[in-house]
Amino acid sequence: MNKKKYLPTVIMSLLAVGIYLAAAAPVQADSATLDLAAFGDITKLGSVLLTNITANSIQFDVTIDASKSGGVDILNFYFNVLDTDFSKIQVSSVSVLDQYGNNLTLTSGSTYFVTYDANNLHADGDGWFDVSLDFLSSSHYKSLSFTVTSTESITLDNFADKSSPTDAQGHGSAGAGIYYVAAHIQGTNYTTTDYELPFGTDYTKATSLWVGATSPPSGVVPLPGALLLLGAGLVRLAHYARRKN
Repeated sequence: MNKKKYLPTVIMSLLAVGIYLAAAAPVQADSATLDLAAFGDITKLGSVLLTNITANSIQFDVTIDASKSGGVDILNFYFNVLDTDFSKIQVSSVSVLDQYGNNLTLTSGSTYFVTYDANNLHADGDGWFDVSLDFLSSSHYKSLSFTVTSTESITLDNFADKSSPTDAQGHGSAGAGIYYVAAHIQGTNYTTTDYELPFGTDYTKATSLWVGATSPPSGVVPLPGALLLLGAGLVRLAHYARRKN
């Protein structure tokens, strides 16, 4: 039996399997990032990293650019969840970095409060959100991390949803725009060299700001890309085998 004769056939079969798997594999990133800017502006002032922890949980990591602030405190955070039964999700494992550099795990109902109310949570007049985390006004938290867990499968796609321009009853307006997430921060010391609002207002040394993300989560989709690279390698092998024969 001439094994070399069948080598191209075997390689081409493997190539077909690789291409099929690449096409059939779910397009799901391991993580994604949302850039935060002041409401009505585009200058990046922070970010939100979303990470797949399990098939049922996503971790949020919220950071503000400390180089452009005089000591940021996160007071409120809003986000949306697409096509999910809100009775089946829960915000948990809330941790923060305080003004002394300590990592703290917070307790719901005493140091923070979570509200679930689809398209009914208003962020400073700029869109209506599904879920909010609210901290005490005396809090001094420099960064925020928490986990969203569901009794069903949940992916990063569930958070690629903008706030509604009106509330659940159809009232209100979107204000400066609608956002994927929003945060209220205080203790800032931003100047007009850090960002420029289009409304002509002088925000030099603003001590409180609302920031949000106008673009959907962006991340890497590694699995299909890796399979296509495998397919390309098999094509070269097949070409080499044919030349040898």
